[in-house]
Amino acid sequence: MREEMEEMEERIEEMNEVSEEEAVVEEEKKGEEVAAEKERVPVIEFDITRDSLLEFVNLARAGGLLDEIAFSVSEKGIVAVNVDPASVLLTAVVLPADFLLEVPRAKRENLWIEANRVITLLSAVKESDIHVKITKEKFEVRSETKKIVAPLLARESKKDVSKLIEVADDLKITPKFSYDYEYDVKVSELLNALMIKDANIVFQCYDNGVSVTQYDVEGEYEAMTLFKYAGDEEKAECKVILSYEYLRKILSVCDKNNYIMCKFSKEVQPALLQYASPNGCDAVFLIAPRIEEEY
Repeated sequence: MREEMEEMEERIEEMNEVSEEEAVVEEEKKGEEVAAEKERVPVIEFDITRDSLLEFVNLARAGGLLDEIAFSVSEKGIVAVNVDPASVLLTAVVLPADFLLEVPRAKRENLWIEANRVITLLSAVKESDIHVKITKEKFEVRSETKKIVAPLLARESKKDVSKLIEVADDLKITPKFSYDYEYDVKVSELLNALMIKDANIVFQCYDNGVSVTQYDVEGEYEAMTLFKYAGDEEKAECKVILSYEYLRKILSVCDKNNYIMCKFSKEVQPALLQYASPNGCDAVFLIAPRIEEEY
């Protein structure tokens, strides 16, 4: 009888050891599943008009000043905040969910694409409505007749711009600067004021208006355009000098019939351009002034 009891105890002990081993294996399996779930990247899908997406990317890359752009997608819409390699220009563009045909059901951040090549491919799409699918490594666009696939670039997180702008939960963009002068200028009229190629743009600010002046490299030629009854040039209250190339590129991707808000400060700080497009994109451009020249 004693032998039978001892044998039974040994069997129970063996069963307990097996149960403990199974429990350990089960815990390890659960841990692996949790880790895999964390690493799993959600697939993002949404519908959008071709013009809205084209304009969003064009504004985010500032007409070609930025070769690569980072953006994020969520149920609230699409946001792109980028700084050019020379740290002269910050672009912030949002397209709220109200302007999407079908909104995303998940969120992804820090998605990088080669904007110039994507724009070239998108320009070949003729259909008005398109479907966007973002997988772990690909950015895909489909229309009825076209399919475009571009790689997502492996890039580090974008620069911290929290001291320059804030993008609120409702996707409203708020610059962190105050300005003394603001003018609504028609895009086509401002483009027409850029009469001397590659010459810096001198904005001269007055209470009732603004003028745009350019000087050629030798200083022999001068071209000036007055907006909104600008006053005498000698009585300008402040002057802000911007790069011709940066301003021209930004204006080139804005609707020529729309207006762009230009804001300037007496202090040495970035000039602000604000643009709202008919396709729903809101864009903010902060441009560092040029301070090495005197006019």
